[in-house]
Amino acid sequence: MGLGIFINALRLRSAAKKYARNLGPQLIQDYGANETYNEAQIRAAIRKRKLPEADIKLGFAAFMPEAEFIKRFENADDYTLLRNLYHSFLHHQPTGESGEAGSYKENGTGFGGAGLMN
Repeated sequence: MGLGIFINALRLRSAAKKYARNLGPQLIQDYGANETYNEAQIRAAIRKRKLPEADIKLGFAAFMPEAEFIKRFENADDYTLLRNLYHSFLHHQPTGESGEAGSYKENGTGFGGAGLMN
């Protein structure tokens, strides 16, 4: 793996940690608990929490339906990869089998434990 790829991977992991810690709570505070949010809501929450906008695709993957994400970015693989990265840093996990961003339950396994999304 080249140095540039390694650095980008580290930057993306760092952004995912920040997004997982901040974006969901801000969206819930501003718009209520929902399974998904629209682009304007996600962008506003990202700006409000001063999250790195270069990694906005993380927020879209975490809180948009897959069809909406693909309309904007045309890559279904990115959706799954970014969504899984985001969820790997949550203290909570989705309760629904669909893996949507809404209803959360306590994940007793902590980071990287067995209860995270597959």
